[in-house]
Amino acid sequence: MRNLLLLLCLLASPAQAAISFDDLRALVLARDFVATDAALIAAHTEYTAAQTPDAERDLYVVFGLTDPAIGQFVLDWAENDPDNPRALTAKAWNLYDWGWILRGERTMQNTTNQAFAAITSRHRAAFPLFKRATELQPDLIPASDGLLRLTATLGNKSIIPLELERIMTSQPNRGSLMRAMFALAPQWNGRPEQVNLLCDRYAPKITDIKDYSPEVCRIDAVYYANFWYGDQRAAAHQLLMFTPNPVLDYARLNDLMDGLTSGQDAIEMLENVKAERNLTTREARKLDIFRNERNNVSPLDATFPEYRLALQRTIPELQTALAKDPLNPSLLHHYFAILSDAEAFANRPVTAAEKADLVTRLQATLKLVPTAPELWLDITELTLRAQDLDSIARAEPYFHNAIHYSLYDVWALSQAVRPKVQIVQDQNNLMRAADISDFTPEQLAKLDEIVNCPLAKQLSFLRMICENRGTPENQCGNGAATDNVVWDRLKDRINAGVCEKEFSEAMQFTYEQPAKVDF
Repeated sequence: MRNLLLLLCLLASPAQAAISFDDLRALVLARDFVATDAALIAAHTEYTAAQTPDAERDLYVVFGLTDPAIGQFVLDWAENDPDNPRALTAKAWNLYDWGWILRGERTMQNTTNQAFAAITSRHRAAFPLFKRATELQPDLIPASDGLLRLTATLGNKSIIPLELERIMTSQPNRGSLMRAMFALAPQWNGRPEQVNLLCDRYAPKITDIKDYSPEVCRIDAVYYANFWYGDQRAAAHQLLMFTPNPVLDYARLNDLMDGLTSGQDAIEMLENVKAERNLTTREARKLDIFRNERNNVSPLDATFPEYRLALQRTIPELQTALAKDPLNPSLLHHYFAILSDAEAFANRPVTAAEKADLVTRLQATLKLVPTAPELWLDITELTLRAQDLDSIARAEPYFHNAIHYSLYDVWALSQAVRPKVQIVQDQNNLMRAADISDFTPEQLAKLDEIVNCPLAKQLSFLRMICENRGTPENQCGNGAATDNVVWDRLKDRINAGVCEKEFSEAMQFTYEQPAKVDF
């Protein structure tokens, strides 16, 4: 999937010489096929002559935005002009990005077959479009990029040497070489020998970047293509410390954010970044943490001035981005998280209007992308009310779907049990259960139906998942799965025979199907 930070930068980018991102998007939304095509032709001519292929790449990001009007535009354009390489490339990038949107960025063990099928079908449909576009216009780099990126998800790595040789012979550029590296990452069963071969062969062809040697290329590949684990990442980190090439500055920042840079060095690096551009919220929080540690500030006295400013700045930026990319799950989830943190760190309460807007956006997105468990958890947060049984009942189908679409992720299960555990526990004394001795039979039946019995089933399931995955007890639902206070209450109710419905179904079948939700 395309990088979220890159997308945010493009959605807020100033005008470029040929045509700006926003102006191209406006032509697409106006359904002006002729003007859109003319703008892309002019941009291609200008950027090819200037040898700035990244600028042309950025324009085609427009076609992957989640606005339904853009999706319809690319479908109609490719249908009406089937031999137009730009139309085919636009449709293919829409398919590519929607494939990743529906699959999400979760690990394989937390991704459903439905999500895998969604990305596979769309990426298979995109491949012949990219292929035909490169045949019609061999120097169209965004089409070539698509072929190279698809080799990861489709597994057709044999395409890489053929396509890379073709494009690097006529238009050698770092972007094409790095896009070929994605499929060679360990998570895609790539091999370091393949990376070495490509870097040895093609790094010397890249002359617009000073001292871009095969050694720099190998480090670049590991960071650019997100080699998440294995010896290559560890080796690249060690080599990076002895490689001052500025093209790898982003990799040094990556190491800093991953906790591989010492405190004072990290502070200096982040302050240098701040002098050049606005810090992201994550960078700003890191800078505050490092400064607090340097000044020996206790956690209770820690301050977050950089983070506060970044949060305040980011909210309107995300609102603008969502207006252009309204059904992007990652963008929406990020926006929800930023609003929540702004309330905690920047003394900026989430307004009623913002909450209503969030609910509307989440519902609209989940209708099209039900495979996003993080959004199901987001909507539960907007549904729940403290110590309120009715809101727990309303949120339960959302929790169910978060668990289903994450394939029983420990975090999703932990979130599902949290509000129920809070009901069971005495909030004034968490060492004992809340007093229910004066409940009427009707009140007790409601408590059993909404809290006790679903909680008993979910905690049993959570404990089983944690045991199977080797999750420590104190990390399993924040210890709730083995909490004696909670279990003593639940055992009383189970022994009373009130939870037969919940335990009549085999544990593994509980979340086999998604819950039906009518927004």
